[in-house]
Amino acid sequence: MEEERAAAMARRLGRTAKTAGLDEPDCARLVAAFTRVMERREAEITEAGHPEYLHPARTALILLDDAHVTNGSALLAAIAYDSVRPELTLPDAEVQELGGVASVAALHQLPAPGLDDGVLLETLVVADPDLLNVALAERLDHARHLHLSKASDWSEFHHQIVTVFMPAARRGHPMLARRIGRWAEAFEWRFLKKLI
Repeated sequence: MEEERAAAMARRLGRTAKTAGLDEPDCARLVAAFTRVMERREAEITEAGHPEYLHPARTALILLDDAHVTNGSALLAAIAYDSVRPELTLPDAEVQELGGVASVAALHQLPAPGLDDGVLLETLVVADPDLLNVALAERLDHARHLHLSKASDWSEFHHQIVTVFMPAARRGHPMLARRIGRWAEAFEWRFLKKLI
């Protein structure tokens, strides 16, 4: 069942990338990267229907549909990267094999795990615009599924969205900034207020 979900998502990713204007080789690279990263995720995420399972493709779809990112290296880095579970991020050698040196360079511009909020904000605001949008979309996808995680994780994640990602989003794509702001407001109202 999970393999079928991944295969369907791979097809959707390829179609969306083509519709967005990526050429055939870039579309094929994105699908290959997603297939590779899913091999890693299938070994680690064994619960059927787990919200983190298809995270890499959802991040790329947000970038293609909402932020209109068509930079193949940035999109490949988005598929390879996971800020919440860095052990699932593809290693540099695999990223280079799939997308070349430019994709590895893009991956290295994304925030390293465990940065303090001040350093994280600085990293985001000085990033290349496409890679800032990658970091924003990747965090937004995790945020959209936060309510399915342990409630003890909610406040810290939400606080970082409000104090780091929302200010950084003002430099990114307006649609991502709006979506992040709406999520933060709705999550506080629907979930955090119930914890008090």
